[in-house]
Amino acid sequence: MMRIVKRCILLTVAIIATAMIFAPTANAADASFIPKPTLKILVRGIDTRNYTLDLLVQDEKNTINQIISDKHIIAIKELYYYEDEEGYHPALLGGTKRKLYGEMKGYWQGNGEYEHNFWYTGVPENFKIAILNEEGKLIISKIVHRKQYHSTMIFDITDESITESVNYDIGKVKETIPFVRIIMNFLLRVLASLLIMGYVAKLMGFKSKKSRTVIITTKTITQSLINVIFILQINWGMERVVEPYLYAQLAALVVEMIVF
Repeated sequence: MMRIVKRCILLTVAIIATAMIFAPTANAADASFIPKPTLKILVRGIDTRNYTLDLLVQDEKNTINQIISDKHIIAIKELYYYEDEEGYHPALLGGTKRKLYGEMKGYWQGNGEYEHNFWYTGVPENFKIAILNEEGKLIISKIVHRKQYHSTMIFDITDESITESVNYDIGKVKETIPFVRIIMNFLLRVLASLLIMGYVAKLMGFKSKKSRTVIITTKTITQSLINVIFILQINWGMERVVEPYLYAQLAALVVEMIVF
């Protein structure tokens, strides 16, 4: 009886650990398990780093994300005090409903692009990109809809005419879809979960070929179905996939416990 109880405990821990390990990875800046969304913006068509970039959101200004000096405020006042008729305001400079970290200064990538990163729970799903160039002119993109949980977007303002103090609907924004990374992550999660469960099965004394076949087959089916959910983020947006993923993991846990 005790042997059966130990097997059940070990199996439960293994299944839950597998689900936790192969959930979407958290951003390196955050130590908690729960994954946080990230956003990378690559700016093209600008030939100097002397500009300031922020996201424009309609959030409530509950959380101050960027504290800057009065001298800096004066230098970027056009962006700092900006708010349009729809209520879009700077996310880092003005505040958001949930905490957001980000980089207003870009990092030169050596290929004609400057990189900006944003992360944590306040990464918006709908926003505009705002740039204050070194001439003090504002460049405002069209509304952007983020679909992926870990998103990379290209903001291309090449050959755009920047003549007004505030230039609306400027540039092209494209969210890249890393098909290779999505497929490789899918295969790695399934393979790694199989290796873990195979090792646990051996520790539990399931030595027969039939037992191993049942475990491998069941785990392959459940993990494949679970991981297919991540592919749906391309059309659904990852924010809407998290809840179905958790329900799928719970269902997989019940099925695997019954079968095993």
